[in-house]
Amino acid sequence: MVISLGSKQTAYLFVPVYFLALLLMFRKNLSVDLLVKSLILGLIFFVIFSSFKVIQNQQEKTVENVHMISPGYIGQLRNITQKPFEGYLTNGLRYLYQAISVDGLNGQLKLNMQEAKEIGFRNLSAKIGIDLESRKYLPEYEEGIFQYKFDWAVSEDSSWFGPFSYTVLPLAMIVTIFRRKDSLRKWYLVYSFVLLLVFIFGQVVLKGDGWGAYRGRHMTISALALAPLFSTIIPGKRIVGNLIAIIFSLAAFWLSISVLLINDNRPIITTSSLYTFQTRNVAPVKVTGFLSAQYVSRSEKLIQSLLLTSPNRTGILDGDYYDHLFFQDTGKIEIIHFVNKNIPSKEPLYTYMEPSVLEYALFGVNRSRALYPLESLSDLPISRCALISKKFFKEVPASFTMVDTNDEYSIYCNH
Repeated sequence: MVISLGSKQTAYLFVPVYFLALLLMFRKNLSVDLLVKSLILGLIFFVIFSSFKVIQNQQEKTVENVHMISPGYIGQLRNITQKPFEGYLTNGLRYLYQAISVDGLNGQLKLNMQEAKEIGFRNLSAKIGIDLESRKYLPEYEEGIFQYKFDWAVSEDSSWFGPFSYTVLPLAMIVTIFRRKDSLRKWYLVYSFVLLLVFIFGQVVLKGDGWGAYRGRHMTISALALAPLFSTIIPGKRIVGNLIAIIFSLAAFWLSISVLLINDNRPIITTSSLYTFQTRNVAPVKVTGFLSAQYVSRSEKLIQSLLLTSPNRTGILDGDYYDHLFFQDTGKIEIIHFVNKNIPSKEPLYTYMEPSVLEYALFGVNRSRALYPLESLSDLPISRCALISKKFFKEVPASFTMVDTNDEYSIYCNH
């Protein structure tokens, strides 16, 4: 953890988790001497490893100033009490709206739940006189604004924790409170709930520069800390307990598979794949009896329902190697095709460009092409070609001949 603290400020979100672990371990045998020794040891490791990471960052990255904590963030903390309470309440409700997540649901059910959630929050915000869709209390560097009808992406950056987090998990917490002779789980609930409050305070107040659409992932640790409490809602009676466990397992499996198949980053099921399935596997079926009629009817209903919420884009299983490699950054595919059009896939290629994931693709399928970075254009061997970034040069040696060019790169050969 201390190594990560030197490179990414949000790693500080893990600090309360370690305090939670220490409280659970030393709940019965915590002494002042043990506490002091633990804190001193933690401080020593923090200074050694986090400082090492700062030094490494300073050597490997070209930055003007290296800080453990940004001076701008320190100034922001000093101004916490000067910000109006309305700002914290507004952003807190924005995060709460996202936290009531319908990720994993699809079709008309998902649309109905989204509509009900929108109506509820519009009514609540109107009663307390707050406009969540206003431009107020948003960071200047954030793109876009909060909108109820925003097409919230199902992805690792923007998703929250799904229907179980605000249905089954609160039930598990209530059951834990009323369980008799189970002090360990009750203490665990207390500590993990306090941890959740710490994360909420950090998200809304300490990181109080405003609301951001992709900050829900910072709450992951606190949500995972509460997850073990799911076991409390499974009764000790074998038959009933096994039945409930199977029901919850099937529901969790269904939500997981749904997210895996239908999402906004790497979808397998899309509108295109649904229409293709309908054309190839449903439309040609001749209804000759009960089973065929049920298959066609239910398939059509399922397809029409999934079309309502499936992404309208190419699926991850479609396309070639480069389409898969740059599925979320399709602009680089054009550059690869530009290179492959001019340089055979097995011919060595030299590069004079900034470090980029593009280099990975330039090796070709199954590393068919050898790739050599150049320190200087004069190092390019005779009869070899180089991909040169236009940001890196103003003129080339006289012996170079341009093969092709686009907006970002040029290909030159040394003859």
